Amino acid sequence: MEQAIESDSGDAGINYFYSLIDDEYVPSGIGTSPWSRDAQNGIALAGLAAHVLESMPGGEGMHPARLQIDILGKVPMVPLRPEVRVVRPGRRIQMLELELQAEGRARAKASLLRVRKTHTPDVSVPCTVDFPESERPLEPSPHSDGYRLQGNLHRPGPGMRWLRMLVDVVEGHSATMFERAAMSADFGTGTASLLSRKEWSLANIDISLHLTRLPRDEWLLLDASSESAGNGVGLANLRLGDREGMIGWGHQTIFVDTLRGVQ
Repeated sequence: MEQAIESDSGDAGINYFYSLIDDEYVPSGIGTSPWSRDAQNGIALAGLAAHVLESMPGGEGMHPARLQIDILGKVPMVPLRPEVRVVRPGRRIQMLELELQAEGRARAKASLLRVRKTHTPDVSVPCTVDFPESERPLEPSPHSDGYRLQGNLHRPGPGMRWLRMLVDVVEGHSATMFERAAMSADFGTGTASLLSRKEWSLANIDISLHLTRLPRDEWLLLDASSESAGNGVGLANLRLGDREGMIGWGHQTIFVDTLRGVQ
């Protein structure tokens, strides 16, 4: 959720979302939700899910083809304990499930589909937009920087940007390319606003990421659109790429509601 980044100034000197202490991931405080200062945002949760699942043994020679994250309501700014189980072991296909628990309750769930890597024909899509020249104004925020090519956070419509995350997920661990892709998948609603944010609350309740390959660059291209049938439910769709080509898709289900005090 881009709002989480832009609305939180963060704590000076902290460049990670979590510290691992006694088998729990303790939030640093810089990943606050735009809806509540004492709750965690989707960017941090997506990065944490990717970190925990990617770290599980058995991933050698496997590709993280799909990551699905369900946010089960407000996630308080308290330590999270991961519980992981292997649903399907195998040499060709693996399925892992993760539950992030806090205060005795499941706060988020995630699953990772791993697929064996082998040589097959390359039918990938080239990068659809060139990386901008240096004279284009940079769009910085406390946790990322980037170049917005199309769209506006406060104006409904499609959007496009180049994005680079500036923070790590876990203290002492440089953000992996999989973690970067997972965090970027939460930027669909902020890149392509569905409705005016002066009148509507647009909270995503899940994050999904489908990858043909991992990024090869810290800079990621986000090409997003959003839609709704007027029934209180929206969908943000995000085409993801790097400077060498397009690499996958991200999707978010949006809970649409009026802002408090707005008729």
